[in-house]
Amino acid sequence: MTPNPKKPTGFEYPSDHLFKISTSGVVPLEELRNPRGMVDENGEPCLLVLKRGMGSGLTLGKGSGAMSYTRTYFEGSEPQVSREWAILPYDLHTIHTSGEAFSSAGDSGSAVLDGRGRVGGILTGGAARAGADPDRHDITYATPAAFLLEAFGKYGVDPDFDVDAFFSETSPSLPA
Repeated sequence: MTPNPKKPTGFEYPSDHLFKISTSGVVPLEELRNPRGMVDENGEPCLLVLKRGMGSGLTLGKGSGAMSYTRTYFEGSEPQVSREWAILPYDLHTIHTSGEAFSSAGDSGSAVLDGRGRVGGILTGGAARAGADPDRHDITYATPAAFLLEAFGKYGVDPDFDVDAFFSETSPSLPA
């Protein structure tokens, strides 16, 4: 996860080959909008992200600072408004030749994580370029996790992201 060798990210591949989800929270909205600390191959600020989805498996991407507002309309009620975070494929140069996309059909609901294991967002969909396979997304959208926490808080819900505690409490004991 070092797109620009002149500016290393500090990411270290886990010795046990298991990437840990951080229990320290989510990527703040400000950091999604204004990535800092990492630059891509062109020297542009970016936030490198990864996800494992049912459709495309494990992929790397670059979270852009762009946010989009989307509306979902329901008959007889007010539209639901959501802020979506744009994520591009890790290597923009190969997307058109090799089909390497960040997401594809079936990936919705996947958690998008940064290199520190923080949840950046929940994948909601994507868009393919004109004439391309519509199931392979040229750009991906995720609802920022910080936005979701804010929305949950309005209804008195306080989600717990303590992954270690969740698995230790819900997993059956394995024989030694």
